[in-house]
Amino acid sequence: MEDIMQLIVNNGLGIASFGALLYFVDKYLSKMNTLVEHISSTLVEVEKSLSDLNVRIEKLEKKEK
Repeated sequence: MEDIMQLIVNNGLGIASFGALLYFVDKYLSKMNTLVEHISSTLVEVEKSLSDLNVRIEKLEKKEK
């Protein structure tokens, strides 16, 4: 236990910096994961919309011929 306390006292700034790095990485990775999920769902909606538009255009082109 004394060895751990001595390690923290001797390397306090390094340990604190490493802890802060881990905290921010965890925080921003979870935010990025949420963002990627939102972008993915939006892209699926855009794909469906374009597919529907393509079908409508094909129907209109067949009517004109």
